[in-house]
Amino acid sequence: MNVGGHRITNAALIQIASDLGLGGVAAFRASGNLMFTGTSAEPEGLLESGLESALGYAVPTCVRSAQELRETLEGQPWTAQQRAERGKVQITFLKATPSPEQVEQTLSLASGEDLLSIQGRALYWLPRAGISTSKLDTNALFRILGMQTTRTEGTCKSILKKLEAM
Repeated sequence: MNVGGHRITNAALIQIASDLGLGGVAAFRASGNLMFTGTSAEPEGLLESGLESALGYAVPTCVRSAQELRETLEGQPWTAQQRAERGKVQITFLKATPSPEQVEQTLSLASGEDLLSIQGRALYWLPRAGISTSKLDTNALFRILGMQTTRTEGTCKSILKKLEAM
């Protein structure tokens, strides 16, 4: 949310989501992560249209239930040794499950420096060091996979912990 010249406070974001009928809305950090309960059958569309109406620009969303987030975290594919030798696991949430061709194109971007794996609507990325020094072509990821948002595994675990406490 707070990228590309657009800024919104957590309080304003919570108010918009609450006005849309989402229950128990809370924000996680100032990063556009919302947690909520009780929603329509189509929360992604509801949020996208409601945010665009309120803010005046398109706001793509990636909505996951607590169960989906838990399963995504459990699906992390690397061994403890691989993880200890590298940077932080990055989890990219995809809008849709990629086609076999998209998976093949994406995995072709992997290298000895940047390990990649796709499971369902999640791209797992384990860089050798930090993502800021990675040579992974993240623009190519967007071209291949479309709208996405990335969080560290640690951030995802923190969000899940808060979700489970709601």
